Amino acid sequence: MKIESISPVQPSQDAGAEAVGHFEGRSVTRAAVRGEDRSSVAGLARWLARNVAGDPRSEQALQRLADGDGTPLEARTVRRR
Repeated sequence: MKIESISPVQPSQDAGAEAVGHFEGRSVTRAAVRGEDRSSVAGLARWLARNVAGDPRSEQALQRLADGDGTPLEARTVRRR
């Protein structure tokens, strides 16, 4: 089989945005345009800056995760009521 040409798949105009998850009470959808991805990442960065800035333990845990250390995730405990 020989491939003559390749072009990116264009999203259908009538296909509505499909929710793929939730974050902070909002549904998260796949962005059709690359610029929308950037604004979503920027929004997440702003949220992290606001909510983590005052807590040194959270900052340290996020830094360890950014450095590739998974112990903050492994060390989580489940609260029991």
